[in-house]
Amino acid sequence: MRMLISSALAGVILTAVAASASAQVVNDPTLIRSCLCEQDSVSALRDTVQERQQNYDQSQKALASLVNQAATRRAQINVYNDGEVQAYKQLLAQRDAAQTAFAGATTDSYEAAVERYNSAVANYNARCAGRSYDQTVVTQVRLTQSCPKP
Repeated sequence: MRMLISSALAGVILTAVAASASAQVVNDPTLIRSCLCEQDSVSALRDTVQERQQNYDQSQKALASLVNQAATRRAQINVYNDGEVQAYKQLLAQRDAAQTAFAGATTDSYEAAVERYNSAVANYNARCAGRSYDQTVVTQVRLTQSCPKP
């Protein structure tokens, strides 16, 4: 089962957010640094999800191709020809291996990446989204910023 990527990241940018007139501009360098790092982390996790989704899609296509090949060859096999029977068994083994790999590592890897991404987006939205940031401080923080890897 495929999980959908949260669309909450759409438009996540730490530039001045159109906020209500009563909103206070954030100028605390520590908070800004934290939010910039979270934004970078969300971007990196989004890239990971996209990569894993491509792997998922490629594995799914490869599996579908093997399933189709097996179905086609089954209808054409000469059961009295030992070579054809052995080739068909080998194709079935390839299909089964692809199915196991797809159901296990590929799906689990993709779902885990989506879960980490969605969690990071939720954390970013809760702490940083929808605020106005002092662009001078943002620029200064970006110059010396160092973030842990996500």
